[in-house]
Amino acid sequence: MTHPIELNTARTVQDMRLDNDPKHTNSEVTLASGVYFSWDADGGDVTLDLLPKQDVLFAAKVTVQRKPGWLSFNLSLREGSLEAGDILGLVLDFEGCAGETLPLFIRSARSSGMNDTYLQEPLQGQSSRAVQTLLHTVHGDSALCGPSGFHTLVFNLPMRDFDFVLHDLRLFVLPAARCLDLGPPRLGKPV
Repeated sequence: MTHPIELNTARTVQDMRLDNDPKHTNSEVTLASGVYFSWDADGGDVTLDLLPKQDVLFAAKVTVQRKPGWLSFNLSLREGSLEAGDILGLVLDFEGCAGETLPLFIRSARSSGMNDTYLQEPLQGQSSRAVQTLLHTVHGDSALCGPSGFHTLVFNLPMRDFDFVLHDLRLFVLPAARCLDLGPPRLGKPV
């Protein structure tokens, strides 16, 4: 059975494909419902241009005149719950932010407040088109785990000029019931 967060994310990505009318404000560019770039307009000066490009979710050119307190791309995963042992997977087909390591986290909002869970692996910027798969095991003490909440995937973006093209994005959940294990974190790759 498909996990609700998978379905929600697939719908959001489809909305991005269909909605070609971004909305600009002083500190935000909204691409579709629940999909937006955001920055600290009070502390920084950022210009974000969306470039017309066929067959991509977006092509952004960002110019940072004055470094903001934050700069992020946000994608709503909407309502759902995850259990300890679930494995969350994210597959990105993209290019941009070469030489940068981009931490990703999921912000979970419930009646008790908002909490962030950083994914085990960051996204590595690329100078040419590449596909990266990031895997994250949900731990019982993380904000992801527990009753249903509203979740948003957040990309921390560089505080400098950059280009970023997102060709495609897929999210999947491998339930804990499958008894899969990513194994312990390692400092290096096995030979």
